[in-house]
Amino acid sequence: MEKAIAQGTTQLRTHVEVDPRIRMKGFHALRRLQHDFAWAAGLQLCVFPQEGLLNDPGCDELLVEACENGAGSIGGAPYVDSDPHGQIARIFELAKRYDLDIDFHPRFRSRSILDASR
Repeated sequence: MEKAIAQGTTQLRTHVEVDPRIRMKGFHALRRLQHDFAWAAGLQLCVFPQEGLLNDPGCDELLVEACENGAGSIGGAPYVDSDPHGQIARIFELAKRYDLDIDFHPRFRSRSILDASR
């Protein structure tokens, strides 16, 4: 944040992994950073199920918790989920409920969402 601010950056977005392994630790740490640097720059937290959503029990509840506690956007990586289209639908549902922007990463190493579901 300090280096970005020193270069004149006033708005940033960072992806915050939430899942049953890391839980909300990263989210809470970045919320503190968001608060500490609010005087100089806006920091939007994009909550993100890095290892999948529907195939990772407990992840959905953590995403909801993050959305209820200040997430600025929500993302996903459908290609890592056992049901990529289901993940997309759930992310859209949460984004609509909490009025959040969506930041998807739909491809990895030229593997498309459709390829991942086959």
